[in-house]
Amino acid sequence: MVKFSVEGKIIQHQLYDVLHIPDAPNCLLSISQLDDSGGHVDFRKGGCRLFDVKNQIIGEGWKINRLYQLYAWAELPGQEHANLATPKALTWDQ
Repeated sequence: MVKFSVEGKIIQHQLYDVLHIPDAPNCLLSISQLDDSGGHVDFRKGGCRLFDVKNQIIGEGWKINRLYQLYAWAELPGQEHANLATPKALTWDQ
C-alpha cells in the first residue's frame, strides 16, 4: 500500500506486480506503468502531478536536483510503521 499526500488529503493506492527491497533507502515509481494503465504525469515548475485514467490527481512531488521526490510513503502489511523518502536520504550513488 502506498499513500500519497495530495492537497492535504491522503490518497491510498494498492500496487500490484511490484518489487520490494526492504533495506533500499529510496524507491522508484514506474511512469511507464502509470502510462500503460491510462494515467499520466504533468511536470511543471519543478513539480509533478500524477493523474489516473479519470484525470484525477493521485499524487504530487517536487524536483530535487534531477529527480522527482513524491509526497508518498509505503505501508507494509502487518507492520505499524511507514517509510517516507526525505531529502536527507542517501543519494542514488550511495
